[in-house]
Amino acid sequence: MTSIQRYLNTNYPTEERHEVRHLFISNVNRGVLKLSDFVNVEKIGIANSTFEGIEIKDLSRLKKVLIRGVNSTNIIVRKCSELRSFDFLNGSFSSLRISRCANFGRLRLLESSGDILRIRNCSGSTATVFDNSTVADAQIGFFSYQTYVQQPPRGWYNIRRH
Repeated sequence: MTSIQRYLNTNYPTEERHEVRHLFISNVNRGVLKLSDFVNVEKIGIANSTFEGIEIKDLSRLKKVLIRGVNSTNIIVRKCSELRSFDFLNGSFSSLRISRCANFGRLRLLESSGDILRIRNCSGSTATVFDNSTVADAQIGFFSYQTYVQQPPRGWYNIRRH
């Protein structure tokens, strides 16, 4: 059993996960974090951890994700229809993919780095903030960027999907 699975089983027993509205995970360093059991969660916070992957899928009530001080290989966010914002601060990722999130509105990367960023099949426009962050290959809707680096002045960049 990985340390993340042990952490979840200890702090959030399987039979109680449907009751969790706010989920906070901190100081866990191993495994793939899979959160599909938390069907009623509205906010997720993850801090000071290292994962082989993070999977946030099919969470229809999820509105906000805040990840701070996390290093992860693959991060997948899929089919979270109410997700409004995703903040990734002071960390790194190999791949961050957000797809099929109907109400997604804002991605914020602050002091972070990544290799691949994909935001696809999210309706409307996505406001994207890259504050002192580096992404080698970004595709947001139909727009692609190679080695995107945003340095001050900081600001919002609205990218509209057509």
